[in-house]
Amino acid sequence: MEEDVIGFIHTKNLAKKGRLKAGIAMYITKEKIMGAVKVKFGSIAAYLGEGSNVSLEYWEKAKKIKKLIEKRKEFELHQADIQSIQIKKPGVFRPGYVIFQSKNQEMQLAIGSDISDKEYNILYFLLNKFAPDKFQEIG
Repeated sequence: MEEDVIGFIHTKNLAKKGRLKAGIAMYITKEKIMGAVKVKFGSIAAYLGEGSNVSLEYWEKAKKIKKLIEKRKEFELHQADIQSIQIKKPGVFRPGYVIFQSKNQEMQLAIGSDISDKEYNILYFLLNKFAPDKFQEIG
């Protein structure tokens, strides 16, 4: 792909604060995170960066997801603007969250308590790869 892609994730267990189960798709490069809601693509997540061994099929899906996100883009966060990213893993009875703090705004995503370990681990890994010096896990 033409950009320095880190990966993508689409899951029903990630929603903008105030929305329940809307689902979010995120496409992450070294420069930015683009996100959209209600992208009908099923649950899928993959690391596509350096050393990745995903199939050509996943690369094709990534291209399709990127186009869908660009069409329905609800947010775009540039790495240079982000001051911190905090993530808290959900518990059995409480949701987790991701908080993106930039110079001008804060954006929160809720992580549903029924997110799979695989989806959570990929989300964690992708966000950490995106901004390792700004990434923090909250106990």
